[in-house]
Amino acid sequence: MKTVVLKLTDDEYQALLREASKEGYALLSEYVRAKLFEKRTQEFDTTKLERKIQDLINPFTAKIDELAKRIAQLQETLQSAGKSMEESDTGEKREPEKRTIKDIVRERGFTVRNENTLRNSKAFKDRAREYGLKVISTKKGNLILVDPEYYKKFQERLSSISVNSVEKAIDLLGEFGQLFRVLVEDGIIYYDNDQRKWILTL
Repeated sequence: MKTVVLKLTDDEYQALLREASKEGYALLSEYVRAKLFEKRTQEFDTTKLERKIQDLINPFTAKIDELAKRIAQLQETLQSAGKSMEESDTGEKREPEKRTIKDIVRERGFTVRNENTLRNSKAFKDRAREYGLKVISTKKGNLILVDPEYYKKFQERLSSISVNSVEKAIDLLGEFGQLFRVLVEDGIIYYDNDQRKWILTL
């Protein structure tokens, strides 16, 4: 046990006694000791608290840095894309490519036109045949253009269906259901009860 000696004036000594008495200390030495170590404890607690706060902040700081880095990379990418578009732009207005009836039929499988709305029905049908499309004219004045490969698959699927319900047949035909409906409505397909199958009259 070490001893520390403090030299105080009478006024300082009396002041310390009063403070020690107010805080409930019987001995002045205990009061002084408590005050000395209280300061060290506060300093220790403050340092420890700062470290804890720093530990909590660090992960968020890292995420913010990463986010800032990604934003910077995105900005660079957008700037590069903008420059590329400027370099490729010749200033000329591009005309949209016109789609032919062949493109439309190949995309959809088939299409239906009303002959009465065509300016030159014969020329239209001739051009469709030149494209290799199957051309079906109906009694109702409709013109059905079908992609050959699509029509072949439609026939194969239709030959396997024996139900006599139009709606059920449409469900079973899947992607070919709409062509089936059009052909039934135009009287080109009918159900033969004896053969228990759908017949194409083409």
